[in-house]
Amino acid sequence: MQMILLVVQIILAVFLVGIILLQKSSSDGISGLGGGGNKGVVSSKSAATIMTKATMILAALFMINSLMLANITARNSKNNSIIDKLDKEHKEHKHHKHAESPAK
Repeated sequence: MQMILLVVQIILAVFLVGIILLQKSSSDGISGLGGGGNKGVVSSKSAATIMTKATMILAALFMINSLMLANITARNSKNNSIIDKLDKEHKEHKHHKHAESPAK
């Protein structure tokens, strides 16, 4: 599950960077409002709205996926604590010594 979420995280990051780079900067957007007609099927204003919505959706998905990855990692790290491992080894070593000692 963690690997799948990690792959999704990388894909979301690439798409998020791509969609941000495709957007016009604020100076381009302001200068483009006055002139030119609506060329093509989608006007520049509606295209900007679509890009903004897509950016918000991708950013929200990225954050949700990040939180899920953090939650899974936190759960897995509880089982991999160094102190827990040392305690377990100490108990096993102690139990092993008792098993080897001859009965008197």
